[in-house]
Amino acid sequence: RIQAHLIARHYRRPTHVIPNVITPVARPDADHGPRLIYVGRLDDQQKNVSGAIALLDHPDNPFGTLHVFGDGPDRALVEAHAANARHITVHCHGWIARDCLPAVLGRGDVLVMNSRWEGEPMIVRELAAAGIPAVAPDIPGFRGLLQRRSRFNDQQSLLTLLKRLHAERTTDQVRHAEGSSH
Repeated sequence: RIQAHLIARHYRRPTHVIPNVITPVARPDADHGPRLIYVGRLDDQQKNVSGAIALLDHPDNPFGTLHVFGDGPDRALVEAHAANARHITVHCHGWIARDCLPAVLGRGDVLVMNSRWEGEPMIVRELAAAGIPAVAPDIPGFRGLLQRRSRFNDQQSLLTLLKRLHAERTTDQVRHAEGSSH
């Protein structure tokens, strides 16, 4: 219903509610270290992936890499922003089939979204079920999915979130490594 309301308001057209189905994603076994990921359409009008790269390209960002899984009309623009980033390395992988997604995910991953508007972004729910947290702008579509502590309003609040998540992801990896060595 949230998505229908937001879409109707944005496009000024009637909408119909169709229940969303979450496609389960397996918990990742791989350990790639703490890293940021984006999974979705490369459409800067809505998803604003180039804007995300600009926000993340900061010396205070504790994550060294962003892996972009997706394609769309603004792929060239996203790749250009990726090539110009100075403080973060961005890897653009193109579209990946849903059944291949678990193989590329890692235990230390954090999903980063920077949409200008959203209905109900299913990837946030699907990856949360796999133990991958998300950070996203404080806009209506994410307010129903993410706690306030996972939403940002500007670059500084995003960097604060990322520092906390990086520390958590690093600590979790140390615990996991210690548990598997016994």
